[in-house]
Amino acid sequence: MSVSLDNFSCRLSTLLVAVGRCRMAGESKQMPKLDLQRDSKQLSRAQMDYMKIIENQNLERVRKLATQRRSNILVGSLLGLGVAGIYSYSIYAVKQEKFLDELD
Repeated sequence: MSVSLDNFSCRLSTLLVAVGRCRMAGESKQMPKLDLQRDSKQLSRAQMDYMKIIENQNLERVRKLATQRRSNILVGSLLGLGVAGIYSYSIYAVKQEKFLDELD
């Protein structure tokens, strides 16, 4: 089932008007929350289906972002450990050099 965003946007605005809980444009940037048990009588079957489709798409997006976040943390940690290892080896190698002592 393919859902276009324009069609969904139109349905969503109809949904918000039907629920009657829209806020004025300047009050809040968040969409109003629905109580599905209370408001389900005012919603059509198509509107409920659209809500489920968007909810599933959002859950899939969250899963992808969580996976990406985990891999980014892993790569960042490995790079940080590599840099710290190179830095500490460089400090250790310079401390062992005795050629400056021989020049004095």
